[in-house]
Amino acid sequence: MNFISTWPGVPGGNRAFPLAATMSLLLLPSALFATDLPLFYDGCTLRVPAQVEGKTAYLIFDTGSTVSALDKTVYQSQLGDPVDEVRASSIAGLTNMALYRSPEILLGSVIEYFDKIAAVDLSGIDAISGSECDGILGADFARRHVISINFDRRSLKIANEADRAQSPNAIRLALKPVGSGNFAVDTTVDGVPVTLMIDTGDNGSISLNAEDWQRVIRAHPNADVHEILAAPISGAPVQSAAVRINDLTVGPNHYRGFVATAVPNPHALSTLGLRFLRQHMVRFDFQKRELLLRSGSEFGETEVFDMSGLHLIRSHGVTLVYAVDQGSPADAVGIHPGDVLEMVDQTSAASLSMRDIRRALKSNDGDAVHLQVRRGVEVADERLRLRKIL
Repeated sequence: MNFISTWPGVPGGNRAFPLAATMSLLLLPSALFATDLPLFYDGCTLRVPAQVEGKTAYLIFDTGSTVSALDKTVYQSQLGDPVDEVRASSIAGLTNMALYRSPEILLGSVIEYFDKIAAVDLSGIDAISGSECDGILGADFARRHVISINFDRRSLKIANEADRAQSPNAIRLALKPVGSGNFAVDTTVDGVPVTLMIDTGDNGSISLNAEDWQRVIRAHPNADVHEILAAPISGAPVQSAAVRINDLTVGPNHYRGFVATAVPNPHALSTLGLRFLRQHMVRFDFQKRELLLRSGSEFGETEVFDMSGLHLIRSHGVTLVYAVDQGSPADAVGIHPGDVLEMVDQTSAASLSMRDIRRALKSNDGDAVHLQVRRGVEVADERLRLRKIL
C-alpha cells in the first residue's frame, strides 16, 4: 500500500516552531507512505502547514531542537498540566523543559502522535522572522521519518523510507549522534576539523562555539574578523563576531564564501545551518544516519552578509529597529534602537516581508537605500549607503 498526497492550497505562510518526545504513526508498521507539504521560507525559518486540533498551524522544521513543541501563548491552556520534564536543546539553548500530552497533529495525510510535547514561547521568533510561529517539529520528529527538502520547489516530503531511485550527482554523508538526540557531520573549516550539528533552525551557514571558534581563528591569525551584534530569541543583543571562510569541506565538496559566526551561548554545539543547506536538495535519513546532498539552483553562491548594520523586528505589523551595529551605515546616519521603519525606497515597510527588507539592506556594496524612519512624532528621511563588511 502506498500513500501519496499533496497538501491543498494554503495561503502564503506565517506561523511555526518547537519540540516533542515519542511519536507513532496511525499506519501499519509495514505500510509505505509519503506526503508532500508546501515549504515556507521567510529568510529565518522553514515552516510547513499542519492541522492542530482541527485548526491550521505553521510549524518550524528544526533539527536543532531535541523535542517538538507548541507555542505556549496559543496552546498552553489546551495542554493541561505537565506530565514530565526533559533537559533538551531548543531555540533558546540548552534548558529544562516541561512536557505535556500532545494534541493530534496532522501533516498532510500523516497523523503524528507525539507521546509528549513541549510548550515554548515563540514570540521572539515571530518578531525576528515577521511570521507567525505555532510550533516546532524537532529532532524527535525527524528521527522517525525520511525527510526530503526541495528548496527550489519549496516542498518538504515526509516518508517512512528513502526513495530507491538513484540520485545523480548526490553525495552521501555519514551522520553521527551529538547532543541530546541530534546529528552532525564531520567537516573541515579552513583546514581545521570541526564537527557541525545539522540545524535547520539556524538561519546562518556556520555557527561555531567558543572552542571551535578559537581553533579556527588560531589557525588563521590574519583572518579578517568583524565584531557584530547577535539578536538572541529573548533578551538584549549580545556582542559576537564573524569571519569569511575561505574553504568549507563537506564530504568531497569544497565550498567558498560562507560566513562563520561565533555563538554567544557557551553551551552550544557548532552547527551547519540553512544558508548552507538551501544550496542543495536535502534528504535526512536519521534512522540510517545518512545525509544526502544534491546541488540546487543556488549551489556555489557566495553568502551575502548584511551591509546596513540594522537589526529589525516586527511587532503587530510595525517594523522596529531592535539594535544598530556601532560604526555601521545605519549608525552613521543616526538611526537608533526603538526607531520605527516606515518606508524602504518609497515602499511602505508594512507591505514588505521582513525577508524583502533584509534583502534590500544587503543588495550591493555602495548602493544607496532610502529609508523613512519615525522617532516619536518626528519623521526623518535617511539615505543609507550600504557597505560590505564581510
